[in-house]
Formats: sequence, structure tokens, C-alpha cells
Amino acid sequence: MEHMTKTLFSCVCTDNGMMDKLKARKAEIERLREERGATDPILIIAGIAITLILLVGGSFAISGFIGNAHNLNAKGDLDRIATAQAANLAMKDSYAPLRLNIHDGGEDRRLMDSAIPFTPTANNPLIVSSFNTAGKTPGWAAVVKSASGEVFARLSTGSTIYSLGSDPATMATMPAAFTEQASAIGATSWVSAAFARVNGR
Repeated sequence: MEHMTKTLFSCVCTDNGMMDKLKARKAEIERLREERGATDPILIIAGIAITLILLVGGSFAISGFIGNAHNLNAKGDLDRIATAQAANLAMKDSYAPLRLNIHDGGEDRRLMDSAIPFTPTANNPLIVSSFNTAGKTPGWAAVVKSASGEVFARLSTGSTIYSLGSDPATMATMPAAFTEQASAIGATSWVSAAFARVNGR
């Protein structure tokens, strides 16, 4: 009987020791869970910074897309002018005379009295002129201001569309190829004046 009592007592003690160990283990697991769930200020600040960078970067990307779309519209107008002038040359053996589209209330929306007339992009100041100067190659020049503020030009001497910038000071640094081609048809001073005129709109 005494032996049985000792055995029972030792089991109870062992169970109590196990219970203490289990409680300690449970407390440790709870502490670890709390530490994992704790908010780290550095992580929060880093998350906010990354979000702001993405928002600002996205804003610049969107404004870039819009500006690019405006520039494509302006360049499209210059391409359509080239098509209309080519048709005019084929039918009448000459380029269309000066046409203005300056949006001053009395604009000519047809732009050209040609076999292929078109309506230019709304609110894009545009000037086209033909040149038949003695000693020079007959040709035409066109200058358009995009809604983005950038000014583009095209000449009858080629299919290249030149960016003239958005500041009159950039006229002094026009691409050499553009200056040579404009000079070949006698349009150098006209381009400078057209640039100033559309840039004032």
C-alpha cells in the first residue's frame, strides 16, 4: 500500500511538472505571436514611401502619355498637309498657296483648297505656305504648335518632321539639316516668323 501511494504521488508530481512545462511553452508561443503581429514603424514608413513613389511616378507617366498624344496629333496634321500638297502638285502643277489656321476667330478650317482638304486638330495653331522664289526649288513649309506646347515643322524637301521646341530661343539652334532644307526653298525667315506666330498662341 505504501508503495502504491509513493507511485501515485510521483505520477502527480510528474504531471504537475509537465503541466508547468506546457504552460511555459504556451506562454512562449503567445509571446512569439504577439511579437510577429507587432507593427514595425520602419516597415510602415517604407510602405508609405513606396506608395508615394508609385503615385508620383504614375502621375508623370500619365502626363507624358497625354503630351505624346498631343504631339502625335500635331505631327499627323503635318503628314496630312504633305498628302494634300502632293495632290495639289499632281493636279495643278503647283503647291497650294498660303493658308492660315491660327484660331483667331476667322480661321480657315479647310486649310487648303486642295483635292484632299482636311480639318486640322482643334486648337493647334498651324501655318502653311508655298514658295516659288527665283533661283530656289519650289516647295512648301508648315509649322504647327502641339497642345503640349512643342512646335513642329515639315518641309516639302523630305518626310522628316522637325521639333523646333517651345522657346523662341531654340530657333537659333535649329537642326542643320532643317536649316539647309528651309534655305533650299527660300523659307528660312518665314519659318522663324511662323514659329514666333504659332508660339504666341
